[in-house]
Amino acid sequence: MALTNYKFDSTVMPFTKDETVSRNDIENESQTEGGKTFVEVIREDVFTMKVSTTCLSSMLQTYMTFKRKDSFVLTIYDPYTDANMTRTVRMKNFSYKRLEKSEYLSVTKGIYKVSFNLEEF
Repeated sequence: MALTNYKFDSTVMPFTKDETVSRNDIENESQTEGGKTFVEVIREDVFTMKVSTTCLSSMLQTYMTFKRKDSFVLTIYDPYTDANMTRTVRMKNFSYKRLEKSEYLSVTKGIYKVSFNLEEF
């Protein structure tokens, strides 16, 4: 069964507007004396997720809380295994921008465009 929300540690997070997941290998390439390329795989399947979304000020505070942590556990649906997976990640390249005139809304202190990367380490 697919995950209905993400989790940052035990905090349930809503799905974001746009995310891109990458799962890359860390490799070291070198040339042999015979001229062939030798590839040494140092680490496989390193998880990265680029996130872009829009949220209210209260959700921005939650994102900022996780930005301040050294690391946290992300729970996300893995289509390969058709199950939830957990990865220890850190938040990098965090930025936000308030949408014009959203500070005048009575139900929130603003609507914000937020983007960040989650990187496994």
